Amino acid sequence: MKLRYSLLLLSLFIGTSITALDDKIDFVSIRQKAMGGVGVALFDTTSPLTTNPAHLRERPYAVTFPRLSMHLTDLQAEKSDEINQLLNLDASISDQIQAVQNLVPASASFRYQSLPIISLDISNFGLGLFAKSQFDGRLYNKFAPVLKVEGQIDMLPVVGYASTYRGTTFGLSGKILNRFRLYNKNTGDEFFNLGTSELLKIINDKADKMQTGFYQSSGLGFDFGVLRPIDVNTGKAQCGVVVKNIGLEVSGEKELIQQLNGVTVNQTLDVTHKIPTEVSVGIAFKDSDALKKIPLFGVFLGNMSMAADYDIVSEDTDFAKKLHLGIEKPILWKGIKFRGGVNDGYIVGGFGVDIKIWKVPFIHVHYANYVEELGEKIGHNSQKFQAIMVRLPILP
Repeated sequence: MKLRYSLLLLSLFIGTSITALDDKIDFVSIRQKAMGGVGVALFDTTSPLTTNPAHLRERPYAVTFPRLSMHLTDLQAEKSDEINQLLNLDASISDQIQAVQNLVPASASFRYQSLPIISLDISNFGLGLFAKSQFDGRLYNKFAPVLKVEGQIDMLPVVGYASTYRGTTFGLSGKILNRFRLYNKNTGDEFFNLGTSELLKIINDKADKMQTGFYQSSGLGFDFGVLRPIDVNTGKAQCGVVVKNIGLEVSGEKELIQQLNGVTVNQTLDVTHKIPTEVSVGIAFKDSDALKKIPLFGVFLGNMSMAADYDIVSEDTDFAKKLHLGIEKPILWKGIKFRGGVNDGYIVGGFGVDIKIWKVPFIHVHYANYVEELGEKIGHNSQKFQAIMVRLPILP
């Protein structure tokens, strides 16, 4: 029991964040994260159902099996001594209290996603199942530390279709968002505030049973996307627009367990969350003939992919948070790809390694080092993430 609670607390510290969970849907691949979050018109996307359904036209046939990724912030590295002291079950209570105080303020985030669990694209048609979990919180108040914990799991089945008319490709997808959000069954709050004494009780296996649980909400929505080739006579180029979360609203019920005059009362509470509609435009270039002609650097720049997105409609108001820029450079017969970009006003980057032996996938590893701004303006509350995705050999 002690080990279980210690691991639970450690996961909470690895998964803490400054701001509350929002209602956005964020199914973005590691490749996109390393390229600044671009995706509207990006060439060679492997996730058309979660970026722009018009991309289905580019994938005549593809079966994709689980691509599992983990995203962590740097808290465990920056404050490893304090965390180890806190989780030391042989330490005195006063030492553990001091360790909690030394951790304040602490912020980080833990995310786990599968993009996809499985998907199938056949001649303009696609369907897939995607999943993402996120656990956030905040450790604050130096003199009386409090840990605020939040979390949710999203499951997203999607089906889409794309068709081309007079050179312009239109795509439409329907999706059902199934959201499982952590909540306090006693209060109905979608977070937990744990004081120092409660934290130490959990660590030392002396905590009372907590009324925790997940409530489920679900809803149907649509994405609509457009792609149009650009005639630049210098390689491949296209522009596009995508509208996400059209009409998407999730509804569910919370079960509340309350004590009234010593009597346990069970009741249900209806819950509805509106998922914000987002509209983005983008442009992308690949294999530019003009770049190939640049002296000395043409060999390096010629087969580079570049993309830029701008969020026309979103909850963000800062220009830098709306703009996304990305580049990708393949080497060694496209077996290794270096990536970079700008996301939320910060430089990001990463790489991908896709090695095949006799056309059979052998090594498939992607890495991203990226920053997200959780505050309203750049510099208010930035979070640096390390993310890695490993796919099993022989799976496409």
